[in-house]
Amino acid sequence: GRSDLAAAIGTVAGGGILAACGAWLVSRALPRSRAAQVAVLEAAVGGTSAPERPPHAGVAVGTEGTAITPLRPVGKVSVGGTVLEATAVGGMVEAGRPVTVVRSTPYALEVEERRP
Repeated sequence: GRSDLAAAIGTVAGGGILAACGAWLVSRALPRSRAAQVAVLEAAVGGTSAPERPPHAGVAVGTEGTAITPLRPVGKVSVGGTVLEATAVGGMVEAGRPVTVVRSTPYALEVEERRP
């Protein structure tokens, strides 16, 4: 009766404590292991050691292109054969209209519609 219940509760509680201690030990040892460090590093850098070139790097101010989508104010432009995301300055630009790059940073491209 009661002794069997007490023994079962003791077994379950002991197993829970043992599992918690094991989990604590694994959480302390696993991050220091070589395998875990390599796995985390590869996931963080995509498995490569060379940094990616920013998408807008090398686009010079004054470069001409075409709006692929409407720029209201953000959309896609084709500049030098590459499709990039750009922000229109000075008003919205409809798709198919010619644009000129007025500001370029490694991660942002600003264009304005080229007027005839």
